[in-house]
Formats: sequence, C-alpha cells, structure tokens
Amino acid sequence: MSESRWHHKWKSFGRATELVGGERRSDCLLHNGWRLEVQSRGLRPDEFRSREQTADAWLFDGRDAYANGRLVLQEDDRVDVVFRWAPCWPTLEACRRPVFIDLGEHVLAVLWWNIRGRRATGAGTRRTPGAMQAWMKYGIPAE
Repeated sequence: MSESRWHHKWKSFGRATELVGGERRSDCLLHNGWRLEVQSRGLRPDEFRSREQTADAWLFDGRDAYANGRLVLQEDDRVDVVFRWAPCWPTLEACRRPVFIDLGEHVLAVLWWNIRGRRATGAGTRRTPGAMQAWMKYGIPAE
C-alpha cells in the first residue's frame, strides 16, 4: 500500500523515518527518541499488536471523523477538552501508548481515554499542528 500525502507529511517531521526494530519498522523517530507510528486507518488486531510492541506513541488521522461529527470535542474547565469518538476504530481498545489525533485544525494530545467496543470517550489538550511538528522534530515543548 502506498503512503498518503497526510502520512508522508507527518513522517517528514521526524528526525529519521522507516526505522527497523525486530521484525517491524516504525514510521519515524522523534527528537526525544520515541518511535512514532503514523496511522490513517484502523488495523487488523494482530497488526496493531505488532506495531504497539515497537511504537512509543501513535498519531492517528481523525480529520474525517472530526469533520463528520463522529469525533466531538467539548471544552472543559478541568482539562482543555473532553471528547467522544463513535464509531472509532475497533482495534484502538488495544492501544497502550500515548496517543495524538490529528483533527486538521488541531492535534489532540489524549490525556486519558476509555474505549468500549467502537466508542471512545476521554480528555485531551489541543495543540496547533505547527507546535506538534516543532515538538516532533526539535523537541520544542508543545504547550
């Protein structure tokens, strides 16, 4: 399968791309040494578990879900936002690494989430795409 422009763009902000680790590769290496998996679609459970073993964090493409109202944000005084994503990708329930979700106008850094079947609810903080990219490439805090 060929890479989408979205996938290629986000990978380009890493310090290195296509890292080999064991039997799997990772999409890119971040300034802080993390291996980031950039994912634009749901994966089969076995493939997700395999990538989860070598990834330190995930960046998911949530632009379509956000634009179509399947991923909804609501501002919250205790955290930046709370969210609901339904239906979400079913394999996300197996995710144990830090998660970022590209919404287009923002990148949501997930603080916590609860996934039951195809419904995810949680809390997160919004970052601008530029702040996320600077953090990935140079380690500049994305606060």
